[in-house]
Amino acid sequence: MNNRLHMRYSFLTCFAVLFLLLFSQSACNKKLAKYNPDFIGTWRTAVIQDSTINLTVRSEIVIEKRDGLFNNTCKDECGERLCNCISQQGGRAVINTDHTRIKIGSSTSSSLSIDKEPYQDSTGQWVMKIQGLTYYRQ
Repeated sequence: MNNRLHMRYSFLTCFAVLFLLLFSQSACNKKLAKYNPDFIGTWRTAVIQDSTINLTVRSEIVIEKRDGLFNNTCKDECGERLCNCISQQGGRAVINTDHTRIKIGSSTSSSLSIDKEPYQDSTGQWVMKIQGLTYYRQ
C-alpha cells in the first residue's frame, strides 16, 4: 500500500514539474508585435550576391499581430512574397525575455538574433538589423 501511494505522489510530482516547466517556457516568450509594434510589417534585405550559392538573393521577414514568416535566401519574388527560398519558417512570432532573439514558428525553429530593433533612419526609412543583415520595411 505504501509503495502504491509513493508511486501516485511521484506521478503527481512529475506532472506538476512538467506543467510548471512548460508554463515557464511559454511565459518567457512574449508576442513580438505586442512587445514592439514597430516590428509589424514586411521587411526585406537589399538584393545581394550570395557567393556560397552563386546567386542574387534577398531575405524577408513578415510580422503580423500574432504570426510571422521568415523567408531566407530567396531567388525570386512571387506576388507579395519572396519564393524559391533556401529555408522558410512560419508561425507565432515571439521575442525572448532579454529582447535579443526572435523566434518564428514552432519550438524547433531556429531563433534569429536582433542586432538592432526597428528605427527610422535620417531619411525616414524604417530599418532593423537581424542576424547581421539590414532589413527595410516595404
